[in-house]
Amino acid sequence: MPKNEIDGYPDGFRIRSRQEQVETLLSHFSNLDPNHIEELAKGNLPESAEGWAVIPSPGKIAPTYFEALKKILEHIPEISGYWNWREELVKNQQHLELVWKTKKTHDFLMAKQPGDFWVFPFQFGKNWPWVLTPFCEVKRTMRFADNEFGFGPYELAILMLTHPDRITGPYQQYVYSAGCEHKNKAGFNFSFGFSWSYGYEKQTLQYGMSNRVEEWGDVTGFLSP
Repeated sequence: MPKNEIDGYPDGFRIRSRQEQVETLLSHFSNLDPNHIEELAKGNLPESAEGWAVIPSPGKIAPTYFEALKKILEHIPEISGYWNWREELVKNQQHLELVWKTKKTHDFLMAKQPGDFWVFPFQFGKNWPWVLTPFCEVKRTMRFADNEFGFGPYELAILMLTHPDRITGPYQQYVYSAGCEHKNKAGFNFSFGFSWSYGYEKQTLQYGMSNRVEEWGDVTGFLSP
């Protein structure tokens, strides 16, 4: 494939069913209670959604959101050959911050959804691709719907755990967590995503942008309107 073309999702990739996601998660965290999942998944998917995300409530994994993220990242190498080349940035939690809308959504999910799991519709990046303008500026159309929110890195890591074939090589659309920022010492804001490392041929936790920003897509979830 020409190097200026992005092929989207890998051939044969599909969104896993709720049951498949639960089975994967219980194989890593057997103490979680899945009893409320089906009742939380009632109703039709929004037009822009591709499936249902099944996400363990972070507090069921670790005391804090970012400790839960680190714990999930420890499990991903078992199923994907993933290599975390930005481990130190994940450790520096004081520089990580959820954006307002995502944090508000998390508060809603914790208050309104019973049990150990959050369940909501989502899309895996294709609806919000990054593009380059003719002036070589990155254009990210962040006009999410009123009931749509950007994923934080924890939710994104969960989906990579349950969908290990989402990224299998170069020239595919990589995934980005628009719901979180990392504020470095220079004042620049970045976030986290998963990409394919060209040099090491492994999935990589990518901090900020790659050299080919048009490869990325923002992963988002939806709440019932």
